[in-house]
Amino acid sequence: MPHTPRTERSDSLGVIPRLALRREDAAKAIGVSVDVFDKHVRVHLRSVRVGTLRLYPITELERYLRDSADEAAA
Repeated sequence: MPHTPRTERSDSLGVIPRLALRREDAAKAIGVSVDVFDKHVRVHLRSVRVGTLRLYPITELERYLRDSADEAAA
């Protein structure tokens, strides 16, 4: 049986990509440690609370990276 990546889930419709990630996965997705994510990134993100679970939408991670990117040198 093939391994399904943790960021996706399979069902009868096929692979369903995640729309939001847990803290640890959000940190991995942008290539930083959880420590760096907590200290420097998380404060700039909107999140969704589901019970005690906090999720970070992929669109928020993309927005953060886009807004934080250095301008290309001319």
